[in-house]
Amino acid sequence: MSVVDDPFARLGLPRRFGVRDAEIRERLRVMLAGVHPDREPDPVRRAMTLRDSAAISAAARRLLDPRDRAESLLRAAGVEPAPPPPPSLLLEMLEWTERVDEALATKDASAIDACIAEVRARRENLLGRMEESFDHAEGGEGVAAAEMLTELRLVDRLLERALRA
Repeated sequence: MSVVDDPFARLGLPRRFGVRDAEIRERLRVMLAGVHPDREPDPVRRAMTLRDSAAISAAARRLLDPRDRAESLLRAAGVEPAPPPPPSLLLEMLEWTERVDEALATKDASAIDACIAEVRARRENLLGRMEESFDHAEGGEGVAAAEMLTELRLVDRLLERALRA
């Protein structure tokens, strides 16, 4: 993966799932300060710094989203980042979706809040497991991390559905 394609390399950050948002934002701030297009009187150099600042900002956006961050790590490891979800996970998500839909249909605020809290807790647990898998495992964990990314995508869709209330 080249620097152009690797958001971690683009920002000069270590390849870790557990990189913190504050660390990403600070690196973004420092790097953008060095390539500010308005400081370039030459139009060609201004265009180049504008391109560089856009690439730096895009890299930071990728790393600030845990799904994109995981996908970048998986691609760098040569692992397909979108395996199909196992049937048991699909069944579980279907059951959760039915609970969320029922709470939304009845406009039961406490049931909606309970669903949102439960899904958020699952998401946080999943993010912790992903950090452990990516950053602390002894290798060979790429497939498990990819499966967790698939689960995170499903959990995030469910959370978005619940938050539409």
